[in-house]
Amino acid sequence: MSQLVSKRKRKTHGKERVTMATKVRFWDKPSSVKKRTSTSLGILTKRPIRRTDSESYLDQYIRTYYKSKLEIPCSAILSVRQSVADVLGALSPLVQENEYSMTVGDFVCVGSGYDGMKNGIPDEFDVVVPFRLGPKCSETRRPATDYVCVRSRRGSKNAGKDTWSGCRTGEGYISPIKVTKRLQKIVLKALEETGLPNVIIHPDCRNALGGERVGVRLSTEDGVTIRLLPALGTVDQLEPFLVAISYRDDPDYTLSDYYWRRCYCVEEGKVVRYLSQADGGRRIKVLQVMKHAFRKDAMLRHLSDYVMKTVLMHMFDQHIDEDDWHAYSFAACFMEMLRLLHGYMKRQNLPHFYMDDVNVLRDVPAPRLASMTGKVESLLASEQERTRLLRSQFPVTMSL
Repeated sequence: MSQLVSKRKRKTHGKERVTMATKVRFWDKPSSVKKRTSTSLGILTKRPIRRTDSESYLDQYIRTYYKSKLEIPCSAILSVRQSVADVLGALSPLVQENEYSMTVGDFVCVGSGYDGMKNGIPDEFDVVVPFRLGPKCSETRRPATDYVCVRSRRGSKNAGKDTWSGCRTGEGYISPIKVTKRLQKIVLKALEETGLPNVIIHPDCRNALGGERVGVRLSTEDGVTIRLLPALGTVDQLEPFLVAISYRDDPDYTLSDYYWRRCYCVEEGKVVRYLSQADGGRRIKVLQVMKHAFRKDAMLRHLSDYVMKTVLMHMFDQHIDEDDWHAYSFAACFMEMLRLLHGYMKRQNLPHFYMDDVNVLRDVPAPRLASMTGKVESLLASEQERTRLLRSQFPVTMSL
C-alpha cells in the first residue's frame, strides 16, 4: 500500500516548524481531524449534499468541457510514453558510464507528461539526470528563494580524478551552464553509439525566445521533445534535486552561472498521485479545465501552470481527505480552487508547498497580478462570468 509524505505544520514556542515525514494514507480517517462543515470549507459541506441549480449547471459545463476538449484515450498517452521510455532505456546506461567518471543516478521522469496533468496528448517530457554530489560539496541558499549555490572543493593531486574539473567557476562553484554543456556532450556521444533512428539533439541549451536554460533537448520523429534536465543530488536521493533550470520569470537566475533551483518534483508527483487515488482524478480534471480556459482569457493566460499546481497541492494540505471526494461535484471543486487561488493572489503571496518562505508569485508584476486578482474575484462572485468563461470555448449552437 502506497504512502504519501505530506507537509504538516505545528507551532513550537512561537516558531513554526515544518515536519516533512508525517505519513497520511488515503484509506485512513484520522480521529484527530474534525469533520468538515460548511463553516470550515465554505461550499464543501457534510453529506448529504444538496446541489443548487446554479451548481448543477456549472457542474454540467465543466463535465462537457472536459469531455469535448481535454479527454484523451489512455492508449494514446501510453503509446507516447512507451516511445520515450525506449529512448531513455537506450541512453541511460551509456550516460551513466561516461568518460568523465561522473556518478550519474537513474533517470527520473517528472512533470505533467507523467503525472496526468498535461492537457492533450503529451508532446514534451521532462527527465531529471542526477549527478551525485560528493562529500567535498557544500550548499549556500539565497534567502527567501529556492535557489542555491554549490561549491566543490578541489582535491589533492593524489586524490584521483577530479570529476568536477571543467565544471567550476573561478570561485569554485559548480556551474549549471557548464554541467549542462557537459551533459550535452555525453548524450551526443551516447546517441552516436546507440544509433537511435530519427532522434536528434538540439545544439542550443537555451530557449531562443526567452533565453532561459531548457536543458538538453531531444526530438523524436513523432514530434515529441524530451528535455534532459541536469541536476545535483545526494546519494540517497532523500533531499530535493538541484536542477539547472530556472523559472521563466526569474531574469536574475536565467543567465546565472552559479544558481541551481531546488526542485521537489518527485514529492509533488506523489501528492498528485494521491489526489488522483482519493477522488478518481476529479480535482485534477477540474484543474485541467481551469488551465485550458484560463489560457483563452486575456488576463488569466499569464497565470503559470505551476501556480495552479501549487494551489491544488495546498488544497490537499488544508483539506485532509478523510471524506469521500467522489461525493463532491466538479462545480464544488472548481469553486473551492477559485476561492483558494483568489485568497493567495489577494495577499500577493502563494507559499511554495515545501518551502514556506518562498513566494511562487514573487516575480509576477504587481499591475498584472492586480488585474488577474480582479478577474478571479469576478469569477467567484458572478455565475454569469463563470458561464461566459466556460461557454466561450464552445460553438454558440452547442447545447450544454
